[in-house]
Amino acid sequence: MNQILAMTLCFAFAKRFRTSFSIPIASIATRDNILKAESHYLSEAKRMREIVRAAQGGPALLVIIDEILSGTNSKERIAASIRILRFMARHGCLVVAATHDRDIGLALADVYTNVHFTHLVNGSEIEFDYALRPGIVEEGNAVKLLKWLEFPKEITDGLGE
Repeated sequence: MNQILAMTLCFAFAKRFRTSFSIPIASIATRDNILKAESHYLSEAKRMREIVRAAQGGPALLVIIDEILSGTNSKERIAASIRILRFMARHGCLVVAATHDRDIGLALADVYTNVHFTHLVNGSEIEFDYALRPGIVEEGNAVKLLKWLEFPKEITDGLGE
């Protein structure tokens, strides 16, 4: 948001903000479209194609991606995501990519800085402080959230152990 504010209105919500010109572009919340006969994956792949093409020339890009290629199988998604993110780095993009796939973070540790969010458990409450922490998260919260939401033990017992 600060990048957009700085480039359009010449201010940012920060004590200090230093930037260079870049065009923000994102792939967030892509959906399937029955009327266009596009699956979730096809919709997202088309959006990623637009971003990859934009990265090949013109001004620098600030690329924001949430769960890259999430609408397909894990093996192909991880392999293709690694190549796409490497491509963007080679073409000078500033990329913020959110993923729950450790394999993507590990494979790109030489190119990207890994950071993560985590949760805090206080008794029966789960809190999220939204503070960025260095590295790849070591402990997930998916199973904890299922238990906290009181899924049947038949589902949650033995998960995450």
